[in-house]
Amino acid sequence: MCGERLICVRKTPYQRGLTLSELLIAMGLTSAVALMLLAAARVQTSIQRQEGQTHYVQDNVRSALEDIVQNVRRAGTSFISLVAVNAVPPHNPQRLSAITVLNSSTAPDVLHLVIIDDSATGTLMQNSDQYTNPLLVNNALGMTQGSLFTLTNFNHAILYQLAQNPTPTVHLGIPVFALRVTPPPVAPPAPMFRGSIVNRASLLSYRIDTTVIPGMPVLVLQDGAPLNMASPPEIVAENIEDLQVSIGVDGLTNGVADGRITEVGKAANDDEWVFNFAGETMPMTLPKGSVVAAVRITVVGRTATAESQLGPGRPAVEDRAAGPPDGFRRRLLTTQVAVRSMVTN
Repeated sequence: MCGERLICVRKTPYQRGLTLSELLIAMGLTSAVALMLLAAARVQTSIQRQEGQTHYVQDNVRSALEDIVQNVRRAGTSFISLVAVNAVPPHNPQRLSAITVLNSSTAPDVLHLVIIDDSATGTLMQNSDQYTNPLLVNNALGMTQGSLFTLTNFNHAILYQLAQNPTPTVHLGIPVFALRVTPPPVAPPAPMFRGSIVNRASLLSYRIDTTVIPGMPVLVLQDGAPLNMASPPEIVAENIEDLQVSIGVDGLTNGVADGRITEVGKAANDDEWVFNFAGETMPMTLPKGSVVAAVRITVVGRTATAESQLGPGRPAVEDRAAGPPDGFRRRLLTTQVAVRSMVTN
């Protein structure tokens, strides 16, 4: 008999603990469920990481392309294309177009641009030829020694660099500025007559660089390039591994600009796009009647890290063949920019 403050526990024949076999089975089931949950979590984490990297690549590619397009639109003056004489050492007597592509069918292209500042415009106050120095203009355009400017008659253009600061003077009773320039290495394509347009200009270059951030391809922008490589490159976007540029010349095949740029791309020089097939070069002199009408830009970005599963590799773009399979995921964006003309704009 139990006392008033005692709790009596009576064991029944059925009350007992887990056997070793039951305990092992329970532990096995728990471990299996835990492993399934862990595997599901890993899959979910991997999917989220891949989606994050995909968004990262898309943002980088979009940012890179927008930056390039913005400056191409500023540089795209058809009157200067292919006829702007590079008057700046040490690259004379090469020609530098408003849009110049250093093409490669085995590596990323390099894009050089001559940026025209439409807000800094002046007028030539006397006729000039290759022997005229200094040039007399009505506006110093805020330039100093070393500044670049273009002189154009809307058919041809010359890129000059100031040898010293503009000097105020008088010409035919009119206040003007004397621009003493570095003499051009070759004669201008044609004399420049009074009334020709002077614009302040600058140079910049886009290229893929693998040394700024070791092991990572980045798109960089360099002010002053290719004539002045002293300024450090500025990173535009990370993990951009390819830049391909082709030039559309309306009337390239027959000298007739009909407002359409035909494309075949099955053999070299079989259409009106330059650099869309390996082995093509830009003519030094375009057929009479043809015009540089468009620029097609393609940017290829990749993820920061490679996955274990192999993918198709870098895609083929323009005149560059595809790369070997690897574990990187990629995104590609292409756009076509109409080259503006100062004759109509």
